Amino acid sequence: MYFCAKCYCVTHKHSYMTEDIKLLSVEDLDNFEKQFHSREIENYMAAVSEISHSNSSEVFSNSGNVHAAIIFSHIFSKSKSIVRILAGNMYNVVTMSKMYQDALLAFLGRENTQLQILLSSTDLNKVRNKPIPNSLFKKLQPYASKIIIKQTEKTLRRNNEIVHLCIGDQSMYRLEVDPRNRHAEVCLNDADYVRDHLIPVFDRLFQSQDAIVCQCETVYN
Repeated sequence: MYFCAKCYCVTHKHSYMTEDIKLLSVEDLDNFEKQFHSREIENYMAAVSEISHSNSSEVFSNSGNVHAAIIFSHIFSKSKSIVRILAGNMYNVVTMSKMYQDALLAFLGRENTQLQILLSSTDLNKVRNKPIPNSLFKKLQPYASKIIIKQTEKTLRRNNEIVHLCIGDQSMYRLEVDPRNRHAEVCLNDADYVRDHLIPVFDRLFQSQDAIVCQCETVYN
């Protein structure tokens, strides 16, 4: 279902209570990596590639951590200029997975690419100064000149529910409508909707005076 930019609203974080964050262990990450080796996951990856290669504007459902990692990595691998990410604290098995990190680092390794990340100050406070295995942000440091990371107390809502967002270039998106359960809507080819609705709502938050710039090395400190 499509929503126009007016359907999204910006609110302050204090009106939304997140669940406690479970500190991840190396074992948690290892167990997650093992889930990629199955026929079901191979079939899902093939289906995503087929949708992408056909230039379909189909909006399809995406749920669960493994499926999320596949979509993120696909968006990163197909993006040629800019990736925009609106998230909580990016402290989870998806962002720490090899598939996610390899694709994002490969994107940044290409010429004329840039990454914009907007994180929640409230969610960041839950993991700051805690042991973080295999931190994504340490690996992003060599590409710091291409990256702008900000944090904000505000959130993006649709139908009064918190949403997270990843936009690849001007045509691909993963709109997470239920962040706790990793349920999202995905489209790999809809330039009109991305340009007219999703980029404007992202930019409104990212360019707000309330959004504070932070450095890769200090995100979790």
